[in-house]
Amino acid sequence: MRIDPALCALRSDPAPQRLAQARIEQAKQAWQGGPLVAGVAAGLKLYSGGEHLNDCGELAALFAKQARGPEYVSKLMDHFLVALAEEPLGQMPFRHDFREGYSTLVLATEGSATLSLHCSVPEANTAASPASSVRFSSGERHEVAIAGRADIRLIERKLRTMTPASMTERVVQTEAGDVLALDSDLQATIIDKIYGRLLRLRLVRAPSDPAPSQQYLIETGELIHQAAGDQGESRQELMLALLGRMKRADAAPIMAEMTNEGGDHLRWQAQRECLALDAASGFAALSKMAENTGDSLATPACALRAQLLETYPALEALNQETAPCPA
Repeated sequence: MRIDPALCALRSDPAPQRLAQARIEQAKQAWQGGPLVAGVAAGLKLYSGGEHLNDCGELAALFAKQARGPEYVSKLMDHFLVALAEEPLGQMPFRHDFREGYSTLVLATEGSATLSLHCSVPEANTAASPASSVRFSSGERHEVAIAGRADIRLIERKLRTMTPASMTERVVQTEAGDVLALDSDLQATIIDKIYGRLLRLRLVRAPSDPAPSQQYLIETGELIHQAAGDQGESRQELMLALLGRMKRADAAPIMAEMTNEGGDHLRWQAQRECLALDAASGFAALSKMAENTGDSLATPACALRAQLLETYPALEALNQETAPCPA
């Protein structure tokens, strides 16, 4: 394997690498110190605190009709292209991601608000047929196209609670300077075709109590996947699954407690894992859930209890201590 001499030099002496990164950090500080970028940072703090975007100064200007988004990104390029030309092995000091022709650079975060740069290339849309499903998640999203052109499907659903979902769609063409504002809970986009590279500046704000994200088949409106909208609950679900796979029966009492609070998705996961680890604790928690008429999970809990009693008659002894499901 050939190793470039420049990389060999960095491996033999870490000092040049530190100097290169210091040069990149200087570029970041210079960019952040400009009046526009500093104003956007101040606006992002207001926005993350719940202010309407129109009241967030320079941040709002990025996504206004005469958007300053291209100017904001141009200033980023002015600083970093020079720095990277001088230090080509320096690392961009932003969280970033790249996969299948789609890349993301996170420029700023404040609380639940994130400002990021997204680049899509035609290779990301080479599928033989158009996307067959769409995902909705809680929050709001604002975008401005910085460069490129694309055909985008805007898909809207009427109500979050409707199953199957009732959705409408229309195709819009976006090009440099176009802005888009979405209620992500009811609106989503799918890129059908890209002409060249599509570069977009995106602002996203998640609510303090996000609802689960939901994915539907576009043709039928059938719900095919749902995931917790809260990262904390997602972590708890993963921990529940891990404890279940480890067969940690000592965790069953904690799981039973977790069926009483939190989002429905997390509570149901706790219920399932508790039943698998300790039938008595799990069945008692399930019965409590089924008998509470005000619980949003009462109906599925009642159905599961009836199914378990039919499949495992031995549970009848436990069922004698519980009340029947409400009519």
